[in-house]
Amino acid sequence: MTHCIATRLAAAVALMACLCESSQAAGGLLGKYVGAGVGQANIRIDQRPGDIALGLKENHTAWKAFVGIRPLSIIGVEYAYMDFGQPTSTLGAPGTSSAVVAQVKQRGSAFMAVGYLPLPLPWLDVYAKAGISNLQTTLSGSLPGVVCVRPGCNVFDSRTSDKRNVWGVGTQVSIPLTDFALRAEYERYATSNGDPTLLTVALLWQF
Repeated sequence: MTHCIATRLAAAVALMACLCESSQAAGGLLGKYVGAGVGQANIRIDQRPGDIALGLKENHTAWKAFVGIRPLSIIGVEYAYMDFGQPTSTLGAPGTSSAVVAQVKQRGSAFMAVGYLPLPLPWLDVYAKAGISNLQTTLSGSLPGVVCVRPGCNVFDSRTSDKRNVWGVGTQVSIPLTDFALRAEYERYATSNGDPTLLTVALLWQF
C-alpha cells in the first residue's frame, strides 16, 4: 500500500512538473520587446553629385530605436529606426582645387527577420538578422579652392533614398530577475553610394 501511494504521488508530481514546464514554454513563445541603443556608425560616400569621386569615410556617434516580436524561440521580426549622425570631413590637399569640405547626414528605417541559435542557455541569445532598409542620405559641401565665375559653382547639395538590403549579427544577455536585456550587434546597410555600418549596444525591455 505504501509503495502504491508513493508511486501515485511520484506520478502526480511528475505530471505537475510537466504541466508547469508546458505552461512556461507556452508563455515564452510570444515575446514582444522595445529598446534603444547607442554606438558608432561608419559612413561611406564614394561619390559626390556628377559622379565625381569623393571617398568620404567617417565614424560618428549613432543611435537607434527598435520594436520587435519573437513568436517562436528561433525566429522573430523587428522594425528599427536609426540615425547615423552628421559628420563633416575635409578631403584633399587644403588650398588646392581638389580640396573638398563635405557634410553628410544619414538616417532611416529597417524591417528585418531575426533568427536565433537554439542554445541551451536561457539567458543568452546569439542571432543573425536580414531584411530591407530605407536610408535617406543628405550630402552637402563646397570646394573652397575653386574660384567661381558664377555664384554657387563651387558648392553641391544632394539627397538620395535607398531601399536595399541590410544584414547583421548580435548577441543578447538577459538581466537576472528583470524583464530587461542587454544587446550588442553589428549591422551593414547597402546603398547606391557606399555601404555604411552600425555597431551598437542597446537596452531592451521584454513584455
